Amino acid sequence: MFKPHNNVINAPLEIQEELVKIRQQRAFIPSRYLEIKARLINQYFNQNNLSHAVIGISGGIDSVTCLYLLRYAQSLPNSPIKDIVAVGFVVTDHVYGTTGNSNIKNILNEMDIKIVNINNTVGSIINTISSITNN
Repeated sequence: MFKPHNNVINAPLEIQEELVKIRQQRAFIPSRYLEIKARLINQYFNQNNLSHAVIGISGGIDSVTCLYLLRYAQSLPNSPIKDIVAVGFVVTDHVYGTTGNSNIKNILNEMDIKIVNINNTVGSIINTISSITNN
């Protein structure tokens, strides 16, 4: 079964208790939600004849959650997803997203996700724009 990475920060007890109440009111079952989302991701890949995923990674909770969803969808039988590539800024060193997650490189390595660092590309674009706007 899907298990969150151990670097995920635990919410304070009050928030966890409130989430339990909300989930009970909505009859929300996280494992069921995960299975449905993963099936929908695989269905989308199948319908659009896709086999590779590229995902932007910031180190924040949103991008890491999407990464885990993609990896889980890929692990299901008959998944069309053959490869996942992470693209981001400084993902090979450190990233401080909304989770304060400084271990994104470790997470990507443990999940065997290829990493593309776009720092130099962005720096080059910024320099080009600066030279154009300063003249």
